[in-house]
Amino acid sequence: MKADESSNPTTCVVMLGNGPLAAASSLEAAKADVMARETRSRAQDEYHWSEPRPGEWRLMARSEGRKRFSWTQYWIAVVPTAMGQGGAR
Repeated sequence: MKADESSNPTTCVVMLGNGPLAAASSLEAAKADVMARETRSRAQDEYHWSEPRPGEWRLMARSEGRKRFSWTQYWIAVVPTAMGQGGAR
């Protein structure tokens, strides 16, 4: 998902299940964070990113020798950036 940063700033929230873990200013940085977390325990798996809905990215993995990918518990929500004290002008 690409957004015009000047008119629609977004934040990418790294999620584990239903809980937020971290925030990033770009989708690439959020994906790198998720991969670092996931590969700590499953380094031999093959990974694939899926966008089942606009603004939602889910990490899929499959073990070596398996045919199908399955969703991991990690996903990224691309949300509007919250502005402090009256927002940006």
